[in-house]
Amino acid sequence: MISWLFLASSLAVVTVPGPDTALVTRLVLRHARRAPALVAAAGMISAGVLHVTLSITGVSLVLRTS
Repeated sequence: MISWLFLASSLAVVTVPGPDTALVTRLVLRHARRAPALVAAAGMISAGVLHVTLSITGVSLVLRTS
């Protein structure tokens, strides 16, 4: 059975914004335009996709052991 403490801490981790959100928010507020924030978000998504792809193909394990 899952404890209430685990559920509460999981909810806090999922709902609290991280550094990616802070960067996008800062870019929107500083430049008053969407373009810099969209470029940053696209870079974050691209990096995540690349990381997932490398993990699935096993390249990450090879790089880690070498």
